[in-house]
Amino acid sequence: AFRSNGVVVTEGCGPLAHLYHLNYQKESNLNRACFRQARGAVVEKGTNRIVAFGFEKFSDPFRNFGAKQRTGLVIEHKVDGAFLTVVRERGLERVLVTTSGVLDAREAPVGRSNLSFFDAFVEA
Repeated sequence: AFRSNGVVVTEGCGPLAHLYHLNYQKESNLNRACFRQARGAVVEKGTNRIVAFGFEKFSDPFRNFGAKQRTGLVIEHKVDGAFLTVVRERGLERVLVTTSGVLDAREAPVGRSNLSFFDAFVEA
């Protein structure tokens, strides 16, 4: 991983070698949208095409969405802080499951268990 201007960029490896995973640094200024939006974003090497993009980093969802309440929209408080993004890459049969901190959810353990976030997603 390398750090540049407040963003951590991690290169994928193996079948994910064509991707970069972005995240903000702890000391990044989260008042700037570019840092909030870097949270778990996945881009394709060479083209910088966005492959996966989740919600911006937020600590109070009502701050960002409270004025946009609509019928059928329910905002829940997050319980454990875990955040997954699931996408099917264009032209590929596989599904990419990523966390806000790790490109491949297979490498992200759930707590102190032997279960990964990818395993938890598949079991759900």
